[in-house]
Amino acid sequence: MPVNPHACARLPFAKSAAAIALALAALGPLAPAHAEEAAAPASQPAAALKGDFLLLAEQTSMTAEQRAKLAETLHERETAIQAFNAQNEAKIRQLQKEMLAARETHNRESMLMLGKQHQSLEAARRDVADKYDKRIVGLMTKEQAQTWEGYKLSRALLRDLGKVNLSAEQGAAIRSRSEKTAAALVGTDDQSRNKIRAELRKSIESDVLTQAQRDELQKSVERRPAETPAGGAPTKPAAPDNPASSAPSPAKSN
Repeated sequence: MPVNPHACARLPFAKSAAAIALALAALGPLAPAHAEEAAAPASQPAAALKGDFLLLAEQTSMTAEQRAKLAETLHERETAIQAFNAQNEAKIRQLQKEMLAARETHNRESMLMLGKQHQSLEAARRDVADKYDKRIVGLMTKEQAQTWEGYKLSRALLRDLGKVNLSAEQGAAIRSRSEKTAAALVGTDDQSRNKIRAELRKSIESDVLTQAQRDELQKSVERRPAETPAGGAPTKPAAPDNPASSAPSPAKSN
């Protein structure tokens, strides 16, 4: 039986005026943020799965029929996102212009107000993608959804904790714990998911890492800048390429 789908792919957004100002320094021309997703003409279905969606199909051992439905849904998803981009291009260009002007005059109030407008655009873009992400999640069985959750969870943990030079045994332990935890993630809301992930990470740091690794991890946190630009400059909305979030996650429907 397919799982009850609900998914939302979130784009990063700088929440402070300072972060928005710094991000604007690297502002480029409007273009799809991920060329590989925009490469397929809207008039023809994608011939092959790519990126995280290919990983989704491989890691969950999707059948040929599931893969075909996934490719079809992704084609429709990209077409809808491209239509949203085209419809809102003038609005986005104007928002870019106003944010640059606010930056030049150091107008913090205006930058924050314009940042909220950018957030609103991103939320609208997510609404477009959500319709298709729910369909993608619905293609998976409960077992496949659990497998995907475990894969994403272990990959995120291995990436975050890899800075302390994990051994092969430690990596295997993290994968094993992630697989066991995945069942609890399927069908839960965002708050519960975050709590489960945090508890798993805490247990891994306590039981799997050595004291020296825990000390190194703490040092890396202390060395981290207090505020890092998260990419608040408005750009043409497109699907994210974060490995942990591109392909949708099963979650409780409303």
